[in-house]
Formats: sequence, structure tokens, C-alpha cells
Amino acid sequence: MPAGGAKRWWLAALVWLSGAVLMPPTALADEVTLVDGSRIVGSNIRVADGTLKIDTAFAKNLAIPMDQVAGVTTDTPVAVDLPTGERYIGPLSSHAGGVSVNGSNGTTSVSMSDVARVWDPQGPSPEQQAAEAARPKWSGRFEAGVDGRTGNTERVTVQGGASATRSTPDDRLNFYVRGRYENQNGKRSANEVFGGAGYEYDLNTRTFVFAKFDLEYDEFEDLDLRATVLGGIGYFFIREDDQELKGRVGLGYRHESFGSGETTNEGVLSLGYDYWTQINSRTRFTHAGTFIPALGDLTDYTATLDTGLEFALSDDKAWKLRLGMRNEYDPKPAPGVGKLDTSYFANIAFDW
Repeated sequence: MPAGGAKRWWLAALVWLSGAVLMPPTALADEVTLVDGSRIVGSNIRVADGTLKIDTAFAKNLAIPMDQVAGVTTDTPVAVDLPTGERYIGPLSSHAGGVSVNGSNGTTSVSMSDVARVWDPQGPSPEQQAAEAARPKWSGRFEAGVDGRTGNTERVTVQGGASATRSTPDDRLNFYVRGRYENQNGKRSANEVFGGAGYEYDLNTRTFVFAKFDLEYDEFEDLDLRATVLGGIGYFFIREDDQELKGRVGLGYRHESFGSGETTNEGVLSLGYDYWTQINSRTRFTHAGTFIPALGDLTDYTATLDTGLEFALSDDKAWKLRLGMRNEYDPKPAPGVGKLDTSYFANIAFDW
């Protein structure tokens, strides 16, 4: 072979070898055929609740209604459940009118309209997933913050709280406690404690019923105890993975006792809302409001607004910086006490 030809041959071999080493192996691909003849290539096909989902290069969890699916082909075994309870495991291949499951016991043809679920047999079964989702889960938060000022005014404020929530797909049980203490120029200037519990049960995906029990003590409002019991109905106006807005209306009973010896007991109406939105992966905005007037005198009420902004400080999002304020308004306060009480906070929170 001439020297030039040998050189070209070695160059071609080197290019081919480099390509073989550097090029990734051909990825296994699943394929979905639609009723209009379109084809979608991806991976991790699963079917549930009348919807097929597939991960593609341009979209993860691409959702397709099953009535638009003509056929499915997979490179790896999948589990196929029929409405009758039958279950077949094997790779799928499309054919006119449906799919074939190529299992160890032979090939079974199935109409696409008879496919109830498709899932990865290497993972948990739908029954196991449903049991895990239904299992009650506990979560909670501890938070605390200290604020101070020196100079013309010596002031130290300590505030914090804790909460715990038990949740299932159908209900939520919450407990909370929080407090604020302030010392200004050597004298106590704020001392308040809140606590309570709440329960919500979903009647459907939008509507729920609730019950709440709240306790409050505020030394500088001359309030020894405010106990409120409420029950009513609520509605989710927005209920999405990254945003939620719910409103509620109810009736209840309120007891108040003051340092002066005065006490009140009355039926109350309750109106409220809770809103949060995930601004980005590390930032969340929260806002909530409650309006509770006495049934016998609607001008005798309490109103609160809570607004907060949370920033995740750790990659697992367990540690957060929480900034915000709380406004409490009482149009008929005790003598010598202002109608509006506003407090600000900058707390470090830990979620578990």
C-alpha cells in the first residue's frame, strides 16, 4: 500500500475509533403512536387515571389523554393492568387496534381502551403506592429570631414558634404555638402567646370542612385569655403544586377575659383565607387573613393579617430565613391600648 494510502487508512481508523469511544451508546427509547398518526419518542411510559405520561427530550411528564393514544412500544418490560384486575408484564409492541404484551408466558393482545395502568414492575406497585400515599405523614417547623437596638433606645425582641402537621390525601391536622417578648429600656414592652389546633377534611378536591380552636394571651392588651372555637366550610380556589389559595367561612364561640376582671362570651362569624405561591425553587411568599366579628355586634371584631417571605438557606430546603409581619386590629380595645398592633419578624426556621 502506498505511504499516502496507509496514512489515510490509519486516519480513518482513528476517527472511527474515537467516535466509537466518545459517542454514547444508543439510548433505549419508548414510542407512543397517536390516533392522528403522530409519534412521540421518549422513556419511562406510565398510564394512570386515563392519562399516559412519557419523559421526552423537550418535556418531562408529558401528559397525553388515553383516548388520543393508538399504540405504545417499549424497549423494556412494563406492567399492564386491565380493569378486570388482570396483570401482564413484558415489553409492549403496537399493532392495529392496540398493543401486544410480550411476556414470559407468550404474547397477549390488548385493546388500548382496556389499558387501565402501565407502570414499572421494578418499582412499587400501584397498590403499594396507594398505601404509601394514604399513610399519615407528619411534618413540622421550629423557628426563632432575636432583634435588638442600642443607643438612644435599648431594645431586645425575642420571638418564635413551632408547628406540627399530620396529613393524608384527605385531611390535615395542625398544632401550633408562637410567642413574642420584648424588653425596651429595661422594661417589658411586649409579651404575647398564641396557640391552637385546626383540622380540615376534604369533601372533594375543592371543598373541605374545618374545625379550629385558638388561644391567645397578650399582657399589653390586658388580655388574660381569648379562646375561640370555630367550625365551617372552605373552598380551594387554587390548588396546584406551586400555588394554593383557599377561603373559609364558619361560625363559632369566643370567650374573652381581661385583667380588669371584665369577661365576654359571644357567638362569632369567621371569614378567612390562606395563600402561598412558590416564586422559585428557593423562595416562597405566604399571606393569610382572618376576620372574626361578634354575631350580636358586627362592629366588635378582631382582624389579623400575616405576610411572609421565605428563603431556603440549604440545598435540602430544611433551613430557611423567614421575613414578614403580623397585623392585629381590634376596634374596641381595652382602655389605654391601641387598636392596631403590628409586629415584624426575621426568623431562622427549620422544617422537618
